[in-house]
Amino acid sequence: MAISSFLTVERSFQDRVATVTLRRPRVHNAFNAQVIEELTRVFRELGQDVRLHAVVLTGEGASFSAGADVNWMQETVTFTEEQNLEDARRLAAMLQAIQDCSCAPLTNNT
Repeated sequence: MAISSFLTVERSFQDRVATVTLRRPRVHNAFNAQVIEELTRVFRELGQDVRLHAVVLTGEGASFSAGADVNWMQETVTFTEEQNLEDARRLAAMLQAIQDCSCAPLTNNT
């Protein structure tokens, strides 16, 4: 299911796996502010789904992710110190959401 032009989420409840796909192949799935916001939200939501046992993060096209989008980084050149700090906090929140995304343990009873 496409949640935006940059991200899709597919859930297989039979396999108990969700697949999150970065969809910016022309820029090698580079992160920008919108991708960071969406990944944060998606991983927080997936972490609450007790039906899932795993989440796969992948990228469409030839690359998983090139890192930060150069065009987006150029926009941040004019940021104030506070704007830069807030931008760094959003990135940290995304990484924390990915790390904290827990899935129910796989057991023979489920």
